[in-house]
Order: sequence, then C-alpha cells, then structure tokens
Amino acid sequence: MASIPAASLFSEDGFYHDVFYGAFAGRAKIAELIDDWFYRTAHDFRWDMHDPVCDGRTLYARYTFSYKSLLPEAQGARAMFEGVAIMRLRDGLIAEYSEVANVGTGFVDMSFAPERIALVSARFIARRIVIFASEDVGNADPRALSVAMAAAQAVEFVGLPECQLNLAQAVTYLATAPKSNASTLAIGKAREDVRSGRTLQVPKHLRDSHYRGAERFGHGEGYKYAHDYEGGYVEQQYLPEERRYYEPTDRGYEAEIKERMEKLRQRGGAPE
Repeated sequence: MASIPAASLFSEDGFYHDVFYGAFAGRAKIAELIDDWFYRTAHDFRWDMHDPVCDGRTLYARYTFSYKSLLPEAQGARAMFEGVAIMRLRDGLIAEYSEVANVGTGFVDMSFAPERIALVSARFIARRIVIFASEDVGNADPRALSVAMAAAQAVEFVGLPECQLNLAQAVTYLATAPKSNASTLAIGKAREDVRSGRTLQVPKHLRDSHYRGAERFGHGEGYKYAHDYEGGYVEQQYLPEERRYYEPTDRGYEAEIKERMEKLRQRGGAPE
C-alpha cells in the first residue's frame, strides 16, 4: 500500500514550524522540508504520535522522533527526540504545525561535545524566551520583548557559561511580568479572515493619491491627516466594515492602552 506524502496532510497555505529548521510556509515548501531538508543530514526516520487530544480545531500529541544521523561525529548513531506536537486544523487538514522538543538527549545520542550541546540548548532557550515575550506577555509589559532579545543577543555575544546569567534574568522577568495574549489573538483573527477569503477593500480616502490619475478614481478624497487633530488621532473609516482585531486586556501596561483607546473612541476627533 502506497504511503501518503506527509505534505498532503497540510492545507495549501499551511505552516510548519520545525524545532531545528524554523518556519516553512505553504504546502510546496513543507514538502521541500520533509523530502529534502530532513534527508540532508539524516535517514531512516521513525515518527510516532502518542495520546492525542483534539477539540476539532487544535490537536495536541506527545511524540517520539528518531533518525540515523549522517553527521561525521555521530558515526551513524540513532538520535531520539521526545516532545509535544501542536496542530491547528482546518477543513480536515493541518493549517499550522509547531512542536516543543527535548533536543538535548538527541545530541547526546549523536556524541556531540558537551560545549556544543550547551550552546545549542542555550540558543533554543533564548528562542523560546523571545517567542514567549510576545505570545504570552505581549503589551501587558512591552519591555519583555526587549529583555528577551537582549538575552538572546547575550547568548551569542557573551557566550557560555556567563550567558546563563542573562537567560536567568530574562526568564525570571518574563515569569513575573503581567500576562496578555491579546496581540496573539489579534493576529490569529486577522489570519483567519485572510484564509477564509474575507479580505476587505481599503477605503478610497486612505488609498495612495500621489500618482497621476488618482484624483479621477477619488483616491485620497476626504482624507483626514491625524496629526492635524488633537492627540494625533482622528475618527474616520479605516475599514469598510466594523471589524476589531486587537482587544487589550486590563492587565499591566495594556490597561493603559485599553483606557486610551476607549477615550479616543468616545472623543471622536475634532480638528485643533
């Protein structure tokens, strides 16, 4: 019985976030990752999913993944990784795949030098910190992203063992910071609109009017320049229909954002 190409399980516009190679967008690129990139340094793959949990939209599963390495230092050893796979589903296909894995054990299997394992692990931790800063802290504390990026830079600039101090500072800062996933939810709503074909036309008064013939199409007509209004804000139509993606929480700095947005909506925007 012929096997089903793994990439065919993804939607045409699917995303695959690989723990080693990063993000690949689109079914064609995902096929390239699975059928080409993976085989550049390994072969004889085994991939098993365990204990799946699914609500129809998101699927979580533990997995074990192993392969025989082609890297010279591995001497043909089989490396095994364990982790958790997260799949966002749409119309029976995988719209987005991401994973969290314990990569350290696999590196030990391949006889990597302890210093190399430590550096790779530090980079992995730094990457997760940067993602966490935006995904789970967000605008509740906008400084979190700067702290995370500084720690990631320190891994490369300072190196081990001292960069563990920078990572520890960033981890404790993010762990104790106020949390918000409002921006994460916002981009999710916007992407869902794009995927479902719910694209909205830019109102004519916001379209570029700096080219010959723009006036004939009514582009830029009635545009209100925000800096001519109190507080640099003016009420005007920015989308052709009522649609709000970002809903700030009342936690941390985001509470100030929420209050400011509410005041601006109530005020409208009269010329100074």
